[in-house]
Amino acid sequence: MTNLIEQLNELVDQLSINNSAENAKTEIDSLNKVSRQASNIASPLTRLCRVHAALSIIDTDLAQPPIFDEEIYEQLKTSTATIESLLQLWEQNGDLSQGEQLDNALSSCNVTITKVTEIEEQVWNKWSESLKQRALLAESLLESQRNLSAVKEVVKNYRSFSEQLLNLLSSMPDDEALVIKCQELANHMEELKGQMEFDIPKDVEHFLNEFSFNGQPSLKSLTPDVLEWLNEKNMLGNFILRQVL
Repeated sequence: MTNLIEQLNELVDQLSINNSAENAKTEIDSLNKVSRQASNIASPLTRLCRVHAALSIIDTDLAQPPIFDEEIYEQLKTSTATIESLLQLWEQNGDLSQGEQLDNALSSCNVTITKVTEIEEQVWNKWSESLKQRALLAESLLESQRNLSAVKEVVKNYRSFSEQLLNLLSSMPDDEALVIKCQELANHMEELKGQMEFDIPKDVEHFLNEFSFNGQPSLKSLTPDVLEWLNEKNMLGNFILRQVL
């Protein structure tokens, strides 16, 4: 009899353990569900905040930082209130997977994400396009520098900075350092543009094209005006006079 009672007690204990484990599994599954739903808004909201901080330091000569109107502020307050309500329920050990509070918070935050994203994208598009207009040169203008050995290194550096800038501008920045880097690159490119030669006389252009295409421009194309221009640009040393037999 004693053995039977002991076996029954062990069975009761085992059932109790199994029930506890099952309850724990149910609670964990419920929390995982809530966690997945919360993550769907937590990551976008975090990124929005980082983008907003980055765009707040843009050059105001190019575009104005994000500005929220009364409607957006009201939406932000509504989303904040729904999240605070969830936190209170959590602190009271409430089941977040039940009821409408979680759905309301998710819905409100999604609306906020959509509205704020639209504003940030408008600012970003205007700023990035203004930055490109300020810094970028048409390929035809860069090509016009091809025969000017004096600015060869300038053009090389300009192309390198241009590539970096376009790469950084391919998506909205979520780091203030990226905005600063973009604006610094644009400033460097403007400085390099100032070192290039765009007002090239026709005779000089003809001489340089002959030199570029066949490497043997005729002396006839080296007019006094061309000679003077080359001398002013310290480019005479780039050419060697050779007699063709």
